[in-house]
Amino acid sequence: MSTQRIGRILAVTLALAFAVYGQPHDKLLVAIAQGDRQLQIFKVEGTTLTLLKKVPAGAAREVCISTDGRLAYSSNDKDNNVTVVDLESLQATATIALPGLERPDGCATSPDSKKLYVAASESETVAIISTQTNKVIKQVKVGKEPRRVVFSPDKTLIYVSSEVSDEITILNAATDTVIGKMKSGGQGPRTMVFLPDNKTMLVTNVDDDTVSLLTAAEKKVTLTIGAGGSPQRLALSADAQTAYVLAVLESKISMIDLKGPHIRAKTFMPVGKAPWGMTMSDDHKLLFVGSGGENTVTAYDTATMKAVAKVTMNHPTGIAFRP
Repeated sequence: MSTQRIGRILAVTLALAFAVYGQPHDKLLVAIAQGDRQLQIFKVEGTTLTLLKKVPAGAAREVCISTDGRLAYSSNDKDNNVTVVDLESLQATATIALPGLERPDGCATSPDSKKLYVAASESETVAIISTQTNKVIKQVKVGKEPRRVVFSPDKTLIYVSSEVSDEITILNAATDTVIGKMKSGGQGPRTMVFLPDNKTMLVTNVDDDTVSLLTAAEKKVTLTIGAGGSPQRLALSADAQTAYVLAVLESKISMIDLKGPHIRAKTFMPVGKAPWGMTMSDDHKLLFVGSGGENTVTAYDTATMKAVAKVTMNHPTGIAFRP
């Protein structure tokens, strides 16, 4: 086969790949600077964080990134709307109204990025939004004070944690209808993460300072352990043998040994005062933690748990990583 023909085949293959998966893009850290009503976007190269843009947004606490990595959504809880930010042009492109709904909080997009799910924490509702029209297309009643939304590993189910009712509502992702509920194992469930076995869910319970392990399919709580004051964020190590839990009231990260036989928090690390946001890089080498009391976001090397980078901003809240 000629070199020219090989070159043409490669060009076509790359073009098809880009059409399906999108152009390759930079790794980004997206952080809410609540004090300035901004999203601050940083390029992540190794342990270097370079500020690319400060984008006007609302008074937000939570941010999520679309599955395809093209858009960021800022849940502006005090403004009762959502700001849409294009992560390629680094511009705010729309503001999504949430008529009749109050205090948007955690959010997530569908696997094809065509729908955005936003927990309206004071309306006992999840708003489902078309990302093509930026309009609410459905409202689904869930438990009291919904805070986070996560898809099952196979993308067929949606789980919504509700703090006041101490339960997790389960939706069929194909029909966006409620098909069940399960108790979280503690009081005030918030962040939910699945282990690589695709069966076990970890849930932080902010009101009784615990983390629960559940078998999601059976709606069964298998273990509940202490995790520090108000555990609000959760991330896993690359081998999923350690869970990093941000204990907000104690300004620390509790590291839970998941190997067993005795699953419990065995190591603790102090972080900046009044932490709120936490997220992990896609290679699990960096753990980012925001400190509202110190106006910083710090990157920690997960191999050593030493700080390797730090940026300043006015009262950081939610943060997210785009691989």
